[in-house]
Amino acid sequence: MNRLFAALLAAALVALAGFAIVVFTASGPPAPGPEPAAPAAPVAIAPGAAARFDAWAAPLRADGLTVTAEGMAEAGDTVTLANLAIAGPDETPGWRWTAERAALYDKELFHLQAAGATAFTVTTAAGADTVWSGRADAIGVAMTRDPRDALGRTIILRVNGLALAPAGTDAAPMTLADGQLRILRQGGTGLLAAGTDIALRLTDLTVPPAAGTAYGSRVKSFTAQLLVDRPVTRYSLRDAFDYLARRDQTLVELGAVALDWGTLHAIGKGAFGLSLAGAPRGRFEVTLRDPLGLLDALAAASAALPATLADTYAALLLALGAAGGDSLPLAVAVTGGAFVLAAPGGDIALGPAPSVPPPQ
Repeated sequence: MNRLFAALLAAALVALAGFAIVVFTASGPPAPGPEPAAPAAPVAIAPGAAARFDAWAAPLRADGLTVTAEGMAEAGDTVTLANLAIAGPDETPGWRWTAERAALYDKELFHLQAAGATAFTVTTAAGADTVWSGRADAIGVAMTRDPRDALGRTIILRVNGLALAPAGTDAAPMTLADGQLRILRQGGTGLLAAGTDIALRLTDLTVPPAAGTAYGSRVKSFTAQLLVDRPVTRYSLRDAFDYLARRDQTLVELGAVALDWGTLHAIGKGAFGLSLAGAPRGRFEVTLRDPLGLLDALAAASAALPATLADTYAALLLALGAAGGDSLPLAVAVTGGAFVLAAPGGDIALGPAPSVPPPQ
């Protein structure tokens, strides 16, 4: 049982790693998960706590991860930790996550909670680390079992009050009020077996580099859901990249996507992937609410757009009149490094789609 939890914990960390890379390179939502607590950090290592920590860490270490902590104490069902660190396999690119203080609850399948200073590091070459550091009010990982299915497990990773910025810079931090990653595993072997269902929800995300765009820096909400269609067997960034950049050129199908970002309000489904060189590609069929407001914002943000939007604006007015509402079904393509809206009257670039450098 502890090995299964270890695998799902690592899967959650790798998924967040991929999300962090995309965010910082570019500079139907799930039900609420558990509210994680903020444990205190010990200053020494108690032998009993160390043994329980090693029991929890053993399956992670057996699968190629490095797991350490500088302080350990125990109180009843809880093992508290100082400076917990979990690092990916010994390869390039590599990843490492650290938390100032954390706690394990071994009567609940070694659930993990963390808080305080936190950092995520990506190593792209020998001695070349890119670090995003900051603080989190709480980070919690929990697992539940489906009583109807002996193999069914749900892993929930929840983050509250996160603020991260590139270390060593004066850049404004990316902040996240609440984030949830749910992984529903239904049998199979490996890290993420085919048939695993993943749902991500982000609430009140700020991306400072987007402050000057048509949408602004605040993403009110974003949700996405996908069904894993081929197994992911290792905890590496290379495997996460290979899942998106497929040699057979197929895309990862997204069962549901919803985005509320400034004047961009969309809900629908689609597919996304990367080329072998890391260039984004994909397609989405969405219902876009208030498309005229979106055009106004795009025109205000770019002096080059107003003259080219007149035909599109008129066509959308006619389409909205025929639909009898303020929403329209439209298509979005991810091509040429941009998200492109296929609208009546001509295509419109909505914004850049960041590339992800392929592992070397």
